[in-house]
Amino acid sequence: MKTGHILVFFLGSFIKASGDPIEAQLLSDLFYNYTPMERPINQHRNALKVNLKLTIQQIIDIDEKNQIMKANGWMDMTWNNYRMNWIPEHYDNLTKVRIPYDRIWVPDLLLYNSASERFDPFIHTHITVDHKGNNLYVPPALFESTCKIDVSNFPFDRQNCSLKFGIWTYTGELVDLQFEKGNGTDITEYMPNGEWKLISIDAQRHYIDYKCCPDKFVDITFYICLERRSMFYIINLVLPCILNSLLTLLTFILPAQAGEKITLSITVLLAQIVFMLLVMESMPATSDATPLISKYFTFSLFYVCASVGGTVVVLSLHYFVPEMWGPMSPAMRKLWLEFLPKLLHFKKHENGTYMVAEDPSQKLKCLCNYDIRKDRYEDEKRSSQQPNYQDIRMLRNVHRHLRYVAHKFASDEKWEFARLEWQFAASVLDRLCFYFFTVMVFIATLSTLFAVPSINKGFYPPTVEGYT
Repeated sequence: MKTGHILVFFLGSFIKASGDPIEAQLLSDLFYNYTPMERPINQHRNALKVNLKLTIQQIIDIDEKNQIMKANGWMDMTWNNYRMNWIPEHYDNLTKVRIPYDRIWVPDLLLYNSASERFDPFIHTHITVDHKGNNLYVPPALFESTCKIDVSNFPFDRQNCSLKFGIWTYTGELVDLQFEKGNGTDITEYMPNGEWKLISIDAQRHYIDYKCCPDKFVDITFYICLERRSMFYIINLVLPCILNSLLTLLTFILPAQAGEKITLSITVLLAQIVFMLLVMESMPATSDATPLISKYFTFSLFYVCASVGGTVVVLSLHYFVPEMWGPMSPAMRKLWLEFLPKLLHFKKHENGTYMVAEDPSQKLKCLCNYDIRKDRYEDEKRSSQQPNYQDIRMLRNVHRHLRYVAHKFASDEKWEFARLEWQFAASVLDRLCFYFFTVMVFIATLSTLFAVPSINKGFYPPTVEGYT
């Protein structure tokens, strides 16, 4: 047992002794009488310059409900530490060393508009230090920032999110934050997102006086412009809604006798409500703006409800009972049987009207108004024979029965013709509603399309080329 312990001790001593003595000596010299709490500047009145460069690797998600943008990448931080320099020739031409971040001064850079529970988005790594004292710190990070979501043009919208970085404790007089030449960003490693298209990234430096503190602080804010790829929503929401709206028109093509007219109208209405619920699930509960697609769905819901009301009126006219409520008034007949059919281009028939059926008021008129006494007197004048009063009595009975039958037929045909007039009025209203709602569907669809920013080119400024 003792022999094993002795062997392990000698092996550990050998491994320790086999390390690079030059790098160990360099680190020992660098950290001699050094404290990481010291701001690495030779004059405390001077500001230490720290350069930033943001590399975005991927836009992970835009959470519209919670108004959070998630992205990953890394931040390049460079500064000069006057205590960390050496002459490479004294250390076998060693020009760079890697030092743990907690052993050396590091700017306490934080994401001001962080939405993460940790608040600090960085995963701390080693710092690369060269012989001139230049420090390079490249911590990877998962950025979760608050982002004001503007849903007024959803799903054809653009969002402007920001990542605001700043030193938490050092004022602008102590640490001067700057972004590297250009716009301080790098997208060479960017992976395109399936839902969002990266339009531009710009950096701006701000020097702000906060109410909490007497001194001013510097921050670097990276503004990220994203455009939604709307094909998914066009295929799964917009097109089904347009097709569902077109089904409204079929309601007025379906004959009233089919019995499924009102059923189709209500089915279309329920489908429209389902589409609205699907949109509401992905939208933040805000009253600041109404999404474009919600405006379209609301307008569509309005005319679908109106079409249900129109269908009810059409069916009421079709199944109108004239024996109970009476025939059409002259004004109604003028409107529904003459003016509107002419306006809606109904076809005139050979009888000069728009209805095939003729007015039965002239039918059986001769029989109903026939005077048998006058006819008998004329027969007596032409005949030299004495009239047979028994035959005349029989003819009177026959005539009375025929008049009753004629009146019965005339009354039945009168009410049947009145019923046909109301049914014809229902068909006129059907065609009127068809034309009206066709115009409404096209107005709603075209007005929504022309409000889309990608079609209305003047809504957004020109995009920056080179971003995908």
